[in-house]
Amino acid sequence: MLETLGLAAYAPEIALATIILLLVAFASEKFAPEVVAIGGMAFFLFTGMASTNDMLDTLSNSAPWTIVAMFILSSALVRTGVLEGVGTVLQGFRRYGQTVVMISFILFNIVASAFFNNIPQVVMMIPVTMLLAKACEMSPSSFLMPLSFATILGGTLALIGASTNLVVDGVTRDAGLPAFTMFEITPIGIVVAIAGTLYLTFVGRHLIPERNTVSSMSPPKGSSQFLIEVLIPLGSAMIGRNPRDVSLLEGQDRRVIDVIRGDVSLRRDMANVRLEAGDIVVMKSAVANVLTMRGKKSVEFATPEVDPMAEAVESDDDVQPVGVRRDVLAEAIVGPKSRLVGRTLRNERLRRRYGVYPIAVHRHEESLESRLEDVKLRVGDTILIEGAPEDLERLAKDAHLINLNTPTEKAVRHEKALIAGLTLAAVVLVSALSIMPIAGAAWIGVAVVFLTGCIDAEEGVQSVEWSVILLLYAMLTIGAGLEHTGAVKVVVDALEPVLGQLHPVAVLAAIYLLASVMTEIVTANAVAVVVTPIAIGLAQTLGYDPRPFIVAVMFAASASFATPVGYQTNTLVYSAGGYKFADFFRVGAPLNVICGVVTVAMIYLTYSF
Repeated sequence: MLETLGLAAYAPEIALATIILLLVAFASEKFAPEVVAIGGMAFFLFTGMASTNDMLDTLSNSAPWTIVAMFILSSALVRTGVLEGVGTVLQGFRRYGQTVVMISFILFNIVASAFFNNIPQVVMMIPVTMLLAKACEMSPSSFLMPLSFATILGGTLALIGASTNLVVDGVTRDAGLPAFTMFEITPIGIVVAIAGTLYLTFVGRHLIPERNTVSSMSPPKGSSQFLIEVLIPLGSAMIGRNPRDVSLLEGQDRRVIDVIRGDVSLRRDMANVRLEAGDIVVMKSAVANVLTMRGKKSVEFATPEVDPMAEAVESDDDVQPVGVRRDVLAEAIVGPKSRLVGRTLRNERLRRRYGVYPIAVHRHEESLESRLEDVKLRVGDTILIEGAPEDLERLAKDAHLINLNTPTEKAVRHEKALIAGLTLAAVVLVSALSIMPIAGAAWIGVAVVFLTGCIDAEEGVQSVEWSVILLLYAMLTIGAGLEHTGAVKVVVDALEPVLGQLHPVAVLAAIYLLASVMTEIVTANAVAVVVTPIAIGLAQTLGYDPRPFIVAVMFAASASFATPVGYQTNTLVYSAGGYKFADFFRVGAPLNVICGVVTVAMIYLTYSF
């Protein structure tokens, strides 16, 4: 296409401009990362900056194949209960004080994430962490941020510890350079992990404010505001009154947003509204008020499947309110694989399918002003649901929700735990001894856990974060286009006069800083694909060995601590811990600096330039 338009000579500049637009799109979060990446790939294919053969060649890259296998192996370890009982063991350290508990908690998650994929690890550990915090009489926020940070730190202990490591290794192979061995980065990773552990234990945890989750049921000033809907039944004392004159509906920590009568919104004339039976009042409220309303007969909780007027006709003072028929109030987070992502509660009909009642929805740093049933759910959204424990458990399992109140119960295959553990150990050993590349060894391991019944094939397929895989393949195609158009060379040529006069450590630090800053606003795997070729090209142009610069990208692309959006594990604990955006910067930014300084120093001491 560019040749047809006579723009072939400008292909490098057009490619770079496209990358900038992609980074802006990633940061805006208007579309899912994989959608942005696929759109970018499509543009590269349409313009001829990348060919169909480039796209098909990405299928030979070992990184996505290995990541899929590691998702399945990690899921097999969870399914067989290899990590079961961790919470009980950690609670046993309470007798030694909170500091010992915190160190033990962080170290366990660091070591585990060296071999587990950190996304399923965090999903599994969130409810365990909530119980640990309760046992230690501490706020869950004291543990949940360190949980995410620890898994990120642990990912740099081994090649399979983080998907970004495997992506960087795959790009390195494609560049014709030697592949990384299983434990090549381990010495550096250990020192970085120790530095991170010391910071989190003795400094970082004291910077984490005590935040209240919904399930804590406490109403401190400034607590999270949830979007809820209440139904005015027949006989309610509120009938005939303006909603803003009703103290139960309007106050310092609660606010009426709208009144729905039938299908009509009365929002624009709220001053003249007089409540009628069947009206639905849409309001923002703290959880304490939600709990208060559950005991009031003057209102009921509206649910997306209920006809308001039908419910009003059936209601009277002797009937228990709709929202109080179940005995468990649960808080759940929309996980990264949940089928609820991008859908509304109206479409899901949770009451009809599962017998549960969605009461409220909360999203950090964003005002939800639409109706509860019309909110399109996102990863990290918190839903307050009421229902029988068995119904909540079934919903959590089917929809891949993270239940914060109790760990999701599964039929754990304890008798297969040894097989799953030995299989992973064998995969690591075979790769470490260079008997077979990690991609091949990992898939042999997958075959073993499938054939021995450690995990069902359907469960294994469902455990894979396919959005990550799609993003990787799309970005690898874009990366090939950057190479072919000469865009990488343009960037290197622009940086060479500036960085060529600096000490190698300064150049190393610049590469690390570039990747680290980008990771805070753009998905880590995309950063790894884009920055690794630049690091290789710059090192070769300056006459340095590319290896240390590649390692810098590997570590920096994982080191996302300052924002809750740079890494998916941060996003998961963001809502679970009730954090504010600024909490991550307050605690994570110093950790970014510490990890950067230690990483650059260790790379300089370890590698020859």
